[in-house]
Amino acid sequence: MNKNSITTFVVTGIAIIAILILGYFYVVGTSTTARPLTTSSAPSSSNIQMRSISSQLTSLTFDTGVFSDPRFIALKNISAPIVFEPTGRTNPFAPI
Repeated sequence: MNKNSITTFVVTGIAIIAILILGYFYVVGTSTTARPLTTSSAPSSSNIQMRSISSQLTSLTFDTGVFSDPRFIALKNISAPIVFEPTGRTNPFAPI
């Protein structure tokens, strides 16, 4: 064997070993213990923030005057009706 093929063999071996080691630590390192799904008596900060946002949203009012605007009234519905098509077999792969 020449020196170039030995170097390629060693570098490939080191790369394979490094990939195996990284894969092992990835698999072992990602296992976490699951926290119990229990409710605590103290409200969390996210719960307090959600209640604050909810109270702000309930006080919102919208100007419904846009619905009486002539430009809104002039809008036309251009939707096409949905044409009924018969359905196929319940199992298309079943023998006839």
